[in-house]
Amino acid sequence: PFAGQGRTLADDAAPAANAAAASAAASGTEWPLAGQTQPEVDTSLPTTEVQLRLAGGGTRRFRLNLTNSILDLRVLVEAELMETGAAFRPYQLLSGFPPRPLPADDTTLEQANLTNAAVSQRWL
Repeated sequence: PFAGQGRTLADDAAPAANAAAASAAASGTEWPLAGQTQPEVDTSLPTTEVQLRLAGGGTRRFRLNLTNSILDLRVLVEAELMETGAAFRPYQLLSGFPPRPLPADDTTLEQANLTNAAVSQRWL
């Protein structure tokens, strides 16, 4: 019979994620982007709708201009995570098939091909 200790595949990553979350909580940086001003949509410019799939379940839709940046999307994501009561921890935003991480924060939604796209949030 098996006599070893039970482990899951995520066990190796858990200490690092917990340490990062504890460090962020101790330094008062919980969801640092959530406190920033949320992007305004200019209806005179082209707009798009981005569907966000949260790691904890549920979806949200955000209407943004194509000229808004990935950083603007992250501001909305972190505000949503804070609103749901999720504790700070590192995450990644993915899109496409196969899912790939989103490009740099200064990239526009149009440059990132996020026109009417679905974006998934994944915990690291």
